[in-house]
Amino acid sequence: MHNKEYALKLVQDKINGNNTLSYSAIALLTNYTKMQIIRYAKELTKKDIDSVLSHGLENKPSNNSPSQKELNYIRNFKNQYPSISISQFQDIFKILF
Repeated sequence: MHNKEYALKLVQDKINGNNTLSYSAIALLTNYTKMQIIRYAKELTKKDIDSVLSHGLENKPSNNSPSQKELNYIRNFKNQYPSISISQFQDIFKILF
């Protein structure tokens, strides 16, 4: 089982000179590959552990999400027909677009 936080702590300690473990030894302890441990070491020279632990796309919208302009258009379009059901709205929307 991978424990990224533990691996990053070991790598950070190695960079700071607090342990003498090799990258291979850290890889064996944490079940990561040696190359991944080396990547973590490179990242830790630029960022702190918390930044490396957080995902790069965290708190960002997905690429497939509609823009605010598209959402407003759909809401305004639906407001023109307040009494129709969702499936009827979908049928109308498919015809128009």
